[in-house]
Amino acid sequence: MINYQVKELAYYPGCTLKNGAAELEKSFLFVCDALDFHLEELPKWNCCGTVFSLQQDVLVYHLASVRNLIRAKEASKKAIVAPCSICYNTLKQVLDFLRNNPDSLNKINEFMFEEKTKFSLGDVDVLDVIGFFRDVIGYERFVKSAKHRLNGMRIAVYYGCLHSRPRNAASCEIEMPNAIEQLLGQLDAICTEYPMKNECCGSYLRVKDPTIPLERVRRIVKSASLNGAELIATLCPLCYDNIKNLQKRLEREGSGFKILPVVYLSQILAMCLGAPKEIYNPKSEPVPAFSS
Repeated sequence: MINYQVKELAYYPGCTLKNGAAELEKSFLFVCDALDFHLEELPKWNCCGTVFSLQQDVLVYHLASVRNLIRAKEASKKAIVAPCSICYNTLKQVLDFLRNNPDSLNKINEFMFEEKTKFSLGDVDVLDVIGFFRDVIGYERFVKSAKHRLNGMRIAVYYGCLHSRPRNAASCEIEMPNAIEQLLGQLDAICTEYPMKNECCGSYLRVKDPTIPLERVRRIVKSASLNGAELIATLCPLCYDNIKNLQKRLEREGSGFKILPVVYLSQILAMCLGAPKEIYNPKSEPVPAFSS
């Protein structure tokens, strides 16, 4: 367990949660409030930069993430909680890069000379949903606070890439992770094991060549379905969007493809903690498993 006080944590929504992933933000914040972790949104946050640049000598690509770390330091926060998988992975990798390249941090601080605050190593850490729920709140608190159980709901947890790779940003096992299953199992879910749980969904290749993520989604959903899942639970807004929308295209192809509902982990937890239906099962995207 990590002993952070609530006031030491900053909620970083990132761009997606304020736009296309409203279900994730609403359900995540409900879960936090229900467990008495009332997170303050990071003031004056900006885009994380979207992806971590592998060009280590081009430091300008890291500025967006460093500015967010500075905002957290100015707010006297010790850690940023980033529910978006992409934001978490980008912020975490930039932080790890700075730890291993202190000279680059000095150059970045010099470049951002208009910033009143300079970032120093050890000022702020970054947490994803897994690390926050497991290591800060603790699974026992979820179980004790649950108002409803999952009663054998068959859930395929889909991790995707960004919580287990690369190793320096991983919050769970690289091969066959089960951190989320440990929580859902205590809430009486049946978590189906399937080999595609941490395979890439195709990510941004959907823009360049949609056939690649289309085939990835086909394999992911088919694997989960064959192993008995009735819905897929994910953490990542991009994975959620790819799996949800590309399934519709696969169904239209008329090849007998069977759609599996996809939800955010936080929607399932919000339901267990007594959220109103509009938080975890909006009328615009109803989930049959949530209606029983």
